[in-house]
Amino acid sequence: MERRIKILNGFTAIVIVLFATMQCNWLYSRYRYTLHEYQDTLYNRVLNVIETGNELRRASVNDSILVVPNMKLSVNNATHRFEFEIYTINTRLYDIKDSLTFANLARIYESEHPAGIEKHTFVIDNSATESDVFDALERFRLDECVPIEIEPFNSLLRRNGMEIRNIELGHADSMMWHPIRTDNVSLRHKSLMVVYPYDIFEGEYIRIDCAVGLSPVIRQMADTLLLSLFLSVLLIGCFVAQIATIREQHRIESFRSNFVHAMIHELKRPIATLKMCVSYMGNEQLMQDVANRQTVIADSHLALDSLSAYFAKLRDLTFSRATEIPLNLSSFSLRDLLNICIGKLNPSNNKKVVVNLHPDTDITITADKIHLINIIDNLLENAVKYSREDVHIEIDYQEQDNDSIRISVKDNGLGISKSDSRHIFEKFYRSRAVIDKGIPGMGLGLTYVRMLVEAHRGTIRIESEQTSGSTFIIELPQ
Repeated sequence: MERRIKILNGFTAIVIVLFATMQCNWLYSRYRYTLHEYQDTLYNRVLNVIETGNELRRASVNDSILVVPNMKLSVNNATHRFEFEIYTINTRLYDIKDSLTFANLARIYESEHPAGIEKHTFVIDNSATESDVFDALERFRLDECVPIEIEPFNSLLRRNGMEIRNIELGHADSMMWHPIRTDNVSLRHKSLMVVYPYDIFEGEYIRIDCAVGLSPVIRQMADTLLLSLFLSVLLIGCFVAQIATIREQHRIESFRSNFVHAMIHELKRPIATLKMCVSYMGNEQLMQDVANRQTVIADSHLALDSLSAYFAKLRDLTFSRATEIPLNLSSFSLRDLLNICIGKLNPSNNKKVVVNLHPDTDITITADKIHLINIIDNLLENAVKYSREDVHIEIDYQEQDNDSIRISVKDNGLGISKSDSRHIFEKFYRSRAVIDKGIPGMGLGLTYVRMLVEAHRGTIRIESEQTSGSTFIIELPQ
C-alpha cells in the first residue's frame, strides 16, 4: 500500500508538472497571438493618425506653391515605364505672367532658370501600379505645398493614447511605395516601428517607434487568464485533494491497525493472568494453601481492574468533551495510590527502572480513584517507554495555597522539542522523532490523561527539553 501511494504521488506530481507546462505553453502562445492582434490594431491606429495629420496638412494648403506635373507612359514587352517632369512654382518668389501650361513652364525654366521655379524628374520602371503612382504624385504635391513637421504628428499620436519612444524623419536610397512595419516582441522592450513614406518620389519617410505596453495585452487576455487560472487551480486542487484523501485513508488504516495491535497487547497481559489464576483455582491441592489462594485472588482482582480500566479508557476516549466523563469522587491516600501505580509498573527486561517518591508524608486527595490511577499509570508507562536503558523517575506531590494538589512526574527520557510540546496532548499526535525511532503507540495516551485531568477541572502541562527528559505537572482542585 505504501509503495502504491508513493507511485501515485509521483505520477500525480508528474501529471501536474506536465499540465502546468502545457498550460504555460498554451498561455504563452495565446499571449503571442493577442500581442500580434494588439500590434495590428496599434499599426492601424498609427496609419489612421498619419492620415488625419495629412488631412490637416491638405486643409492648410494655400496658393503660394503650385505644382505642375507632366507624365509619360511607355509600354514595351508587357513592362511599363512612368516618366514624370514636375515643376514647382513659389509664387512669392516668381510672379506668374503667362498661362501655367507645362510648355510655357518648360520654356521659361530652360531659358531663364528663374528663382521660384524648380524642376523634378522621376522615372518609375514597372515597380508600382498606376494608382500607386498617382498616390505618390499626390504625396509629392502635399509635401511641396506643406512640408511635414514632426511635432504635430507627435501630438496627434500621444493624444490618441499611444506611447511614442521616438519619431524622426529620414531619407531612403530608393522609392518606398508602402509603409514598413517592424515588430519587436522581446520580453524586455516590446515596440512597434512604422516607417511611412510621406514623399515616395524623393524617398522621404517618417519613422515612428511606439512602445507596446503589457497592460493592454493583459487586459485583452483577462477573461482567458482568469478562466485558465480557475481551471488550473481547480484541477490541481482536485489532484491534491485526491492524494490527501488517499493519504488520510492510509493514515486512518494505519491508526486502526495500530489500535488493534495495541488493544491486543493491552488485553493479553490481564487475560494471561486470569487464565493462570483460573488454572490455579482448578487445582484443589494448590487451593488448600491459604496464602497462595489469597495471592491468586489478589492477582485476579488486579487483572480484572486492569481490564476495567482499559475498557473505561476506550469509553472515555469516545466523549467529545472532558466534562462528559462520569466521575466517582472519593477521598483516599495519595501516597498509597502512587505506590500501587509504582507496583504495577512492569518494564521490559532490557530496562532498569528506579522510581523515587517524594515526600515521605501523606496527604488525602478527593478524586476519582480509578481515573487517577489511569492518569499516573499512563505517565509512568510513557516515562519508561520513551527513556533509555537506565530509567530514573521522580514523583512529587504537595498541597498548594489555592486549595489544589500538585503532582509531578519527572523522567530522564528522550525529551520533547518545543514545537512538539504544543501538540502532544492532541489526539493521535506523535512526534517525528518518536516515529523515526520505531517506538510503538497510537498517540492517545496523553490525550486520555488530559481528558481525565480536565474532567476533574484540573490542568496539566509539560516542561521538557530534547534529550533532557520531561516533567508532567498536574494540578487538581480540591
